[in-house]
Amino acid sequence: MNQILDQHHFDRNVEGLCRRYYQGRMGRPSITPGVYFRSLLLGYFEGIEEGLVEGKTVSIDATMLEGNAALRSLVRRENGQRYDEYRKDLAKAAGIENPTREQLARLDRKRKKKGSNKEWKNPYDPDARIAKMKDGSTHLAHKAEHAVDLSSGALLAVTLQGADQGDTTTIHQTLAEAGEAVAELMEHEAVMAPGEEPQVHSGGIEEVVADKGYHSGAVLQALQESACRSYILEPDRGNGKGKRRSRSRYTPTGGGPRVTAASDCSESEAS
Repeated sequence: MNQILDQHHFDRNVEGLCRRYYQGRMGRPSITPGVYFRSLLLGYFEGIEEGLVEGKTVSIDATMLEGNAALRSLVRRENGQRYDEYRKDLAKAAGIENPTREQLARLDRKRKKKGSNKEWKNPYDPDARIAKMKDGSTHLAHKAEHAVDLSSGALLAVTLQGADQGDTTTIHQTLAEAGEAVAELMEHEAVMAPGEEPQVHSGGIEEVVADKGYHSGAVLQALQESACRSYILEPDRGNGKGKRRSRSRYTPTGGGPRVTAASDCSESEAS
């Protein structure tokens, strides 16, 4: 395979194709596109994930992917009216018969909830959602969420979510699909190697790691009810320091469920 790829200058060409997507140093070092392609190809044809999955502790995270659609192509969901036409109607309602681009922009800035996904869609990519990206810009986007086995880094599940859906909403589907993948591997081991010691954790997923975007009382309670211990970074409550806490159980109080932390560590230690 390497000989064939080298003959066609694959690594050099794919580096050039991917260059516009490169970002500055963020998180762990990335893998070069050529190596990543080979890993995916071998994993697909050779099943190299076999023996890599323990299935006990998973990490869940999501990334926003800019859609291949422009905001200027938005149309109203109820009647298909284009965005520019809608703004001109607003101008006429305000007494401006022939508005300039500056006047339209001024009216648009004053309007509340102008980027509502309930009101607008892109006809060429109806699944894309108006969303704010990490750099603060607004684009039509998709949200890809993945679950990774922390014992090896093997990918357990990937789900495509609406970009306007919060992490505390989407985590449940991704975790459920990861659990199904682990269960399938357990069944596979039982059939293929019934007399050998299982490599996949017999209890399935028991621990979930995520960043502060996934922190909410409802998420912690749902994980506790599914017998999952959670390690989720707690958002800054005003003391200037975030903490990653292991949530083990809920105890009722007069004001609702109270989260009891089993163990604490600083954000830097947890990462």
